Amino acid sequence: MMKIAEEKSPSDGLMSALRRTAYFPTLLLIVVLMGAVVSCSGSREERKSEAQASEAEASEAQAGEAEAVEPQAKADDPCQQTPDVVEYFDSMGFDQNLSVSLKCNHPEVTVKFPLSVNIYRIPDRVDKWFYMVGKYEGAAKPEIENEGRRSLLGEAISLVIGVYDVIKEKVIYSSAKNYNATIYYKEGTGTVTRVVFTRKPDKESPPEK
Repeated sequence: MMKIAEEKSPSDGLMSALRRTAYFPTLLLIVVLMGAVVSCSGSREERKSEAQASEAEASEAQAGEAEAVEPQAKADDPCQQTPDVVEYFDSMGFDQNLSVSLKCNHPEVTVKFPLSVNIYRIPDRVDKWFYMVGKYEGAAKPEIENEGRRSLLGEAISLVIGVYDVIKEKVIYSSAKNYNATIYYKEGTGTVTRVVFTRKPDKESPPEK
């Protein structure tokens, strides 16, 4: 019987020829080394990608922590919770509330009056604050409500502000040193609607007395 010759591809013939040469071991070693180099290169790229991904995750985590700390810092700041509007009542509690608001350096702090107060009969507790504003070289002036013009009563009001011994309460009233005060009232009736303490520019703030 005739043997059918097996078909061989050109590459099979080339490999057979190579195996018969003296350089085959060297060529095989070169192929193995090239494979190792390619493998190492791929591993380095993978490690580089993993490192970059880790750095990105760390940056995102730090950004998240910073965002979380900022609101917490604001929440921990008592002045963030201190109102710039204080309601008057005849008690030391009013003085303490007003003092805290002024110490927080709000641009303006407004005192509102739930009961009628007349500009000719300013309560002593409020008058003390006007006295301290003047002591620290500030101005306590009256203005007609909604008209923004200086009252003709200004000179008279500056005269009726009392003189007080506030040594015991100095810690409370000293917060007035950085403010001027404006007393708003209704023309005709003289009813006080509000008192606004306005922060002086820093250069105008006097030293402690």
